[in-house]
Amino acid sequence: MTTETLYTLPEQGQSYDEVLTKVRELKAGMTSGQRGKLANTSFQGQGEMQRVLHDAFTEFMDWNALFTFQEAPAAKMENDVIDTCVDIMNGGETGRGNLTSGGTESNFCGLHAARRWSRE
Repeated sequence: MTTETLYTLPEQGQSYDEVLTKVRELKAGMTSGQRGKLANTSFQGQGEMQRVLHDAFTEFMDWNALFTFQEAPAAKMENDVIDTCVDIMNGGETGRGNLTSGGTESNFCGLHAARRWSRE
C-alpha cells in the first residue's frame, strides 16, 4: 500500500507555461520512442511524416470520435482508414473493420469478433 498523498486539483489554476513545464518534466523522465527503443508503445514517423501526424492529430484532438455519424467528413475519414486496413489485410469485398480508441475497447471488440466468427 502506498503512503503517497493523492493528487487533488489546485486551489488556483496554473498558467500555460506552468502546465507545459510540468508536462515537459514528466516527458523528460520517459524512455525516448526514437530509434525503436519502444516498438510497442511509441509510434513515430520520420521527418515530415511525423510533422503530418502531429498536425493532423492536432486538427481533431478535441473531436469526440464516438460521434462520427453526425459529421459526414469525419465518417468518411474513419471509413477510409478502415478500408485501407481491410485492403492491407487482403479482406476483399467482404472484409470489415472497426475503429476503436484502443486499449480495453479494442480487446473487447477483438474478443467479440472472434467469438462470433467461431460460432459461424
